[in-house]
Amino acid sequence: MIPHHAAAILMGKEASVTDPEIKELIENIITSQQAEIEQMKAKLKELDK
Repeated sequence: MIPHHAAAILMGKEASVTDPEIKELIENIITSQQAEIEQMKAKLKELDK
């Protein structure tokens, strides 16, 4: 799932969008995907213990 979320972040950052609503949506997606990646990484660290 981490690569899937990372791809969403990359696509959002690379999108050439001018519509303010879509830009805000992309920013929200990037923020939420980054948070979810951090959650998944933390869970993986717990499982490695």
